[in-house]
Amino acid sequence: MKKKLKILNIFFVIFSCFCIVGCEDTTKLNTATISEITSAGSKNYGVRISFFNDSRMEEKYVDVQLKFNKTGEITFWKENNDKLTFTIEEEDEWYSVETLVAKAKDEGGTEDFEKHNEAMTRTYLFNYDGNIEINIRAVAGQKTANEEETGYILVGSEPISQQFTLKIR
Repeated sequence: MKKKLKILNIFFVIFSCFCIVGCEDTTKLNTATISEITSAGSKNYGVRISFFNDSRMEEKYVDVQLKFNKTGEITFWKENNDKLTFTIEEEDEWYSVETLVAKAKDEGGTEDFEKHNEAMTRTYLFNYDGNIEINIRAVAGQKTANEEETGYILVGSEPISQQFTLKIR
């Protein structure tokens, strides 16, 4: 009888572990999707980020983060805006799009973020001379004034989309 009880307890523990691991991602809020919109034959690679309304995100602010697998100079722009050039100095480091835009315009420290429920769809285009992979994710957090009080930073940010990899060839 004790042996059967031990075996039953072992199966229960193993089953519980599988349930905990299997449900790990269910607590994350995925309120944004990222999809590629590159036209055939184009040298400009594009992604569309769509945000979905969710009452749990009303007080959060959003940003898009990029991580590159190579250093160098990349041109990027938000649809219907001016092209901006940025020098990638660090591989495998997350960069805030709002910070990149401010730095490319020589306005570093003036970043601002949009409320989640006001963000709808964003389209970003990229151009790079060579091959590169760009990991892209949408994040949400609280907006706080920066040290100089000239702009804002996003604190406590957490991913709200699946990570997407854009491959520029």
